[in-house]
Amino acid sequence: MEILDDQVRNEGDMELIQEMSSLAEQCLNFRGDERPTMKEVAEELGRLRKFKQHPWRRRKDDIALSILALVYARPPVPWELQESNNAS
Repeated sequence: MEILDDQVRNEGDMELIQEMSSLAEQCLNFRGDERPTMKEVAEELGRLRKFKQHPWRRRKDDIALSILALVYARPPVPWELQESNNAS
């Protein structure tokens, strides 16, 4: 079952989206002892962010982070907003 918006599919980095989807799936595991810790999630998100961080790819990364935020039904990550404001 695919739940990606057409805009995300066309503009997003599918490799990054797949990796983030895999992480989200792990986080939704029914068995709590099989879910990653928040520290592990933060480390993985940091790894993905650094691995894919290029100035011309920033928009694609923002889309992928928004998708993950939707999975958790939370607003975008505060440090992302602060970083964007500091870069201006």
